Amino acid sequence: MNDEEIRRVLGLLYQDDTLRTFASLVLGATGELSPKALRKLENGGLAARDESGAWRATPERFRDLLRAHAEPRRCSAPRSGSCARSWWTGG
Repeated sequence: MNDEEIRRVLGLLYQDDTLRTFASLVLGATGELSPKALRKLENGGLAARDESGAWRATPERFRDLLRAHAEPRRCSAPRSGSCARSWWTGG
């Protein structure tokens, strides 16, 4: 992932409509969701439709961003506080 993709994802969450819609999907509140915001989130990789056609959040996009941009680190104790980020992102 490049810097443009990171800016795009963060830009989506900066906008009130897409942030609210993403939060609703994460929380499972799929009532009245903005079709425009859903399309934006889908284009940005933050939302997708499941097999039944229902919308769902795709938070794994954040994990992908972290992995792509995490600084590689070596840890002797991978679950210690100073190495937690490296361990969590697989670095």
